[in-house]
Amino acid sequence: MEQELPREMLWVDKTTMKEFLKEPLNQKLYEVYLGIKRNAPSQDFHTLQLFNEVYYICSKIICDNRPDPDLNHYIRIVKNDMGWDYPSSIVVNMIYAVLSLREGNTKEIEMLLEAIRQHYRMNTYKTPFCLLVEEELRQHHSFKVETTYHKNTDEKPTKVLQLDKLFMEKEGGSIVINVNEAEIKVLSPGNVIGKTIKYGKR
Repeated sequence: MEQELPREMLWVDKTTMKEFLKEPLNQKLYEVYLGIKRNAPSQDFHTLQLFNEVYYICSKIICDNRPDPDLNHYIRIVKNDMGWDYPSSIVVNMIYAVLSLREGNTKEIEMLLEAIRQHYRMNTYKTPFCLLVEEELRQHHSFKVETTYHKNTDEKPTKVLQLDKLFMEKEGGSIVINVNEAEIKVLSPGNVIGKTIKYGKR
């Protein structure tokens, strides 16, 4: 079983909604979200946390070589992060919208989207985000979806090494993670580190 990557290696949280709303897809998602929020005033919404969770899970699904076909795996992550309440279902519905309208999905992602459709019975009961997806697809719209490690490259993280800290290698190069301080423990004389590791403030 592949080791789970830490959240910070998959998505760097945005600190304002203004950052999200620079993207046309997020503007559309936000309009639908506000309509839902107005109709459920008793629910506890944390908008920025919600959008960051959506893009963290999307990044996780996109970066996985083989996304987990079990939707419940991702629902558990969302509920652990957001709480066992109404906003968790909003997050999963928004994930459906983002990935459905994303350019270049794999067969595995399409299978996961179908699992979400079945879970929320979208073929019978149209959720607001389902209606958004159907309208955008009817107009043949698709969007580029920004993820932390796919912004400027098509390469995917392929290997995780456990020292005292995690760092990642990818095909054709390496990803450098800047940290304020780091400690590497060599446990025996036989251990060899074949990569140059830079650490400290940028």
